[in-house]
Amino acid sequence: MDKLKVESLAIGLVERSWEALNRCDHENAYRLIQEFCRECTNADLPIITVLCWLQAYCEWGIRTGGYKEALVILHANIKSFESAPELKFELLLNGARLECMDNQIGVSSDLSIKALGLAEELGDYSLIALAYMQIASMFAKKYHGLSMYFYRKAERIYEEAKDSHQRDIVRMERAFLSSTACRILKTLHSNHNNLDRLQQEAEEIIAKIDLSNLNKFEQRHLRYYQAVIFRDIKALRCLIEEIEPLDALPDKCRYKDMFIGICMEQGKFELVNEIADSFIADKKALYGGSLEIEDLAQKLHQAIEARKPLQFLPAFIPKSTVTDATLLDILDNYALMDEIWELDKSVFRMMFPGVRQEGLFEPVVMPDGICRLTPLAPAFNVYYRGQSRQFSPSKASLFRNGMTEAARFVERLKYVDRYRRIMRPILVD
Repeated sequence: MDKLKVESLAIGLVERSWEALNRCDHENAYRLIQEFCRECTNADLPIITVLCWLQAYCEWGIRTGGYKEALVILHANIKSFESAPELKFELLLNGARLECMDNQIGVSSDLSIKALGLAEELGDYSLIALAYMQIASMFAKKYHGLSMYFYRKAERIYEEAKDSHQRDIVRMERAFLSSTACRILKTLHSNHNNLDRLQQEAEEIIAKIDLSNLNKFEQRHLRYYQAVIFRDIKALRCLIEEIEPLDALPDKCRYKDMFIGICMEQGKFELVNEIADSFIADKKALYGGSLEIEDLAQKLHQAIEARKPLQFLPAFIPKSTVTDATLLDILDNYALMDEIWELDKSVFRMMFPGVRQEGLFEPVVMPDGICRLTPLAPAFNVYYRGQSRQFSPSKASLFRNGMTEAARFVERLKYVDRYRRIMRPILVD
């Protein structure tokens, strides 16, 4: 087969693969992707054609749970994109999504950080916003405050660029996260009056998004987010029936996961019983027959029989306890506190701008008479300035003079950690 015929075949297979993906016909999409792999991967093809094929492979993996398979193919081909950094960024971002979904027990940051670093090297704010969205998604299961923080950064970039479509996508994701985080955090904190701000904002955001501005796949996710935020069991059931015949295991599990959780909240155990077996079957098909899934199946059936709600928190990974908190735990609490403050409607909110100060500077006249630009802190009322003079040896670590910037940073983190331990729960009125 000559070069033109191979190129024509490759382009046709890629186009048909994406057409199948857009129809959510994942089985046919995979067949076409594999045909490209057999017939065209050894040919000298335009790099953009190879990119579109790899993107289709990644999208198939994300939708069907074939994470590892798609990651293997991506890693095998990414080196050929070194001379095209913008295209390499797109592959890194797709790989980061696969990496994040494949790791169900924590944060997978390797490809996400590489994508952000490349976007910053290129100086392209639209790419930086996409990287922020992926990092937010990576944090979403475990670190809600950090996830909201990065979604908000991406949203501001799209607002400045007047990209209403991408702005709506970011808002949709953040609304879903805010609502889910509100309900999860209420189970963990006794003082949760301020958490209702997250749910209120989620409802306001999701009600304003225009379905006609989204493609078919995005529309389905918006309908899912609406159903979850407003706890609409009927809408969730319609979505489950719609997706049941599709080869999309992650979404099947996600929808049934949330459906069971909401039904248990509302005491509708007969509805849980109708879907429990197919839910466990989908979980096993996606993740394998692990002991965790067997344990979940047993607890689920016990809860149905006893008609006693099971604490069911889908898409949530417990964070570290106070005694073994990590740096990410500390930063997450810091970001969550600031996110909630950002939603405050009281007069005090205007006195302390909060996260909207980030990236801004104010002129400050120093003791030597020189005016310097000082960055405004994103935190609304938590600062650690160190000490202006030496104290007794027991307090020597607080002394600022002679310390490196890194040492000062460590001491500030120690202060935040002590503050967190003393002031638990950290969410205050």
